[in-house]
Formats: sequence, structure tokens, C-alpha cells
Amino acid sequence: MKICTTNFNQVLNELEAEVEHRGDRVELWQNADTVVLWQDVMGQAHEVAVGAKGAGKRVLTYEHGLLSINDYIPPLNKPMISDLYLTWGEMTKKWMVEKAHVPAEKIVVTGTTLFSRLGPKLTHEGKRVLFAPRHWDSPLAENYQVSDILKRYDKAFVYSKLVQGEHDPEAFPNPIITYRHNSDHIGNCYEALKDADVVVGIGEGTFASLAIWMDIPYISVDNWGQNNLLGKTYTKEEFNSQLSYASRKVPPERLLEAVDEELSHPEALHDLRKQFIDEYLDGGDPQKALEKQLAVVYAN
Repeated sequence: MKICTTNFNQVLNELEAEVEHRGDRVELWQNADTVVLWQDVMGQAHEVAVGAKGAGKRVLTYEHGLLSINDYIPPLNKPMISDLYLTWGEMTKKWMVEKAHVPAEKIVVTGTTLFSRLGPKLTHEGKRVLFAPRHWDSPLAENYQVSDILKRYDKAFVYSKLVQGEHDPEAFPNPIITYRHNSDHIGNCYEALKDADVVVGIGEGTFASLAIWMDIPYISVDNWGQNNLLGKTYTKEEFNSQLSYASRKVPPERLLEAVDEELSHPEALHDLRKQFIDEYLDGGDPQKALEKQLAVVYAN
């Protein structure tokens, strides 16, 4: 079997390496039996999905970030072209079935291999609070508001994990900058996380899932207004509907108080973080995730 893959956010690194090791990877989808995509709704990936399906190829799409399914749900309602959609966990599958009306038999839970590039939390002197601004296609007032609040916090070292090309380093405290197209992007995210005692963000997503997997308390600041991205308007209600039980949600005026509480009692949401790993991340075992991915990709 010949397999062609397209990768983004490094979510298919381990799968690609194993397929390459087996001698089954091809560069052109035209030469493949199975095509694995990181999305099938826009740009070149959409063109490949349509072309491959039309040519009788088997097409799979893999969830490229936690709950990265907004193209399929209202108001965009883009159709899923792929034969199967591979998800990080049962919660994404539930959303796809309930909100996008994709048949359950077309969704396979495999987990993600991203966690193979993480390590343990490290011991360090003092307390450290990491802010991960929301990444977007334009500057967000919400990010600046949280940054300004955290700059006033003097009980811990406050630093920021920024995305190159999306965040202005001058606007955030002690920035660490990662590049999403770098082959070791997730490893760089770990470098930011390994010394964090608390992580602060706006909403959840892939970076929050990394923190939760590492059992680091995560605070989501409830200050979302209404913003547009790729043709879709994200209202406050819809944005907040994707939040889980594993993070502490607080309004901006209570952020510093919440940071105090999480630094004093990091174990408070430990059990809910474990539950999140089971329900959102299929147990969080990267080796098992790779085995499940390979089983789906190589299925007849």
C-alpha cells in the first residue's frame, strides 16, 4: 500500500516517520492508495481531497488540533469529503456527530502522538506563570487585556508563549516565540511549559491540552467578545461552548486571585484533568495513538 500525507502543526510526524520507515510513503497523491490530510475543506488540501476521491483513492482526514472542527459545524457547514475522520478523543467525535451531523461510523478515535514530544515538569526556584495568548489572524484586544493584567502580578515570574507572525513580542511579558511551521514546534512548546506552575489562556485548544496532559493548572480568562476568522463569526456564547471542565474559568477582574489560588493549590483540578485526558485525548498515550492511526491507515 502506498500512502501520501500532508502535515500541519506536526500532528502527523510520527505516522509519517513510520510509513516512511516501512517504505510506503509517496510524495504525490496520484501515486497513493490512501491519502491522509490534516483538513479537507480549504486550499490545496481541499483540492487534493476532491481529486483523490474522484480518482478512487481512500481519503482520511486527521484532527490537526484539539476540536479543530469548526469548518464542519454551523454556520460554515462545509461537507466532509474524506472517507473517515480521525479524532483525538471521544469529545471531538461527539461534536462531529451532534453538530456537524457526520455519521458516527465515519469517525474513528485514535488519540494523538503529540505528547511523545513532551517531557516532565521541571523543578525550579520560585513560581512561574505562563500566558499563552489566543492565536488568531489579527490582533485581539482580549490578548492585550490579559497581558496588561498579568504585567501587574508580582508574586511570580510571568512569561509568554507567542506564535511567530501572530503576536507582537513588545506587547507581552518575557516572550518565548514558537513557529508553527517549525518541525519541532511542539518541542518548543514543551520548552515553554516545562517550568510553568500555572498556564493562563483565553479559551482552550491544543496548547491547553498540552498543559493539561502535563498536569499543569490551566486558567481560561472569560473576556471573549466577538471575532471573525476564516469566514466565521465566533460569538461569546459559541466560543465558551467549547470550554471543558478541566480549566478554571474566571472573568478578568478575578484573574490574579485565581492565579493565587492555583499556585497555592495546584492539585485542586487534578482529577478533572485526568478525566479530560481520558475523554478528550483518548487516554493521552502517544504510542497507542500511533498504533491506532496505523491500523486505520493500513486497513483494507
